[in-house]
Amino acid sequence: MRKIEKQIIIDIQNYYENYKPSDYTTTIKQHGSNTILEFCNRSIEIFLHGNSIINLYKEKDKIYILVDIHENKTKGIASNTTLSRINAILDTLANGLRLKRKNFKTYLCKYEKSKWIELKQIQPSKNDIN
Repeated sequence: MRKIEKQIIIDIQNYYENYKPSDYTTTIKQHGSNTILEFCNRSIEIFLHGNSIINLYKEKDKIYILVDIHENKTKGIASNTTLSRINAILDTLANGLRLKRKNFKTYLCKYEKSKWIELKQIQPSKNDIN
């Protein structure tokens, strides 16, 4: 895990540990020159090069994760940096889930019984297809 990803994880954990339901302010924090975290209410949105790549939303004691990799914008494949940022968060918050790339397609996978199990291929949304 890269240093910047460790800092992002710490920021996410600190935000959710210190979150107050009455706090409706929006806070923006930048990591390096290309990664921005936007904290608002119970949600965190993470941007890489101005594109949203992942959204986190906390409801009671659960955190919901929406991965948004816009594969068409990157000529059909998410960048290594995008996958690395998302995987750092998934490793920490989603019990070993990861995005893996195979034959230029991205899959959600889980490590089980000493091997990676493909759970689902990530499909671009209808809005991404032009």
